[in-house]
Amino acid sequence: MPPSTPPAVRILQRGDQGQDVIRLQRLLIKAGCGSATAPFTRGSFDAATEAALRTFQHEAGIRGEERDRAVYGPRSREALEWASAAGKG
Repeated sequence: MPPSTPPAVRILQRGDQGQDVIRLQRLLIKAGCGSATAPFTRGSFDAATEAALRTFQHEAGIRGEERDRAVYGPRSREALEWASAAGKG
């Protein structure tokens, strides 16, 4: 029996919506990058979500296309999941 391949991970960007965005927002808050003054629109990758992601990417030292385009890709995902699990913030 061949090994199963993991499901593709969705790259998120401004304008995206859904459960993946809700998870991103929860991780950003847990990592201390959410803002009480500009709350997220739940489940919508809005301006506040983008700003929080950019802040996190800067603090985590993420460079390149993910940071330039403010997308939640593999490098940002790995760093944010680690930071959230570690209780950063």
